[in-house]
Amino acid sequence: MPGILQQAGYRGACTGVAGLNFTATNPYMLKRVNVPQPKYGLWEFKVRLLRAHIYAKLGI
Repeated sequence: MPGILQQAGYRGACTGVAGLNFTATNPYMLKRVNVPQPKYGLWEFKVRLLRAHIYAKLGI
């Protein structure tokens, strides 16, 4: 399968297998990483970004 994907012009592909990838991992056989649901909603995320921006401007 990796050969077919490469011939079609793809630079990589993911499998349905969970796990970690390393520099030696075949780019056409990349494993998936589970990303859990966020603890906070979009509003909380925006507030946190704004707070970080303000702190950066103030040098805190």
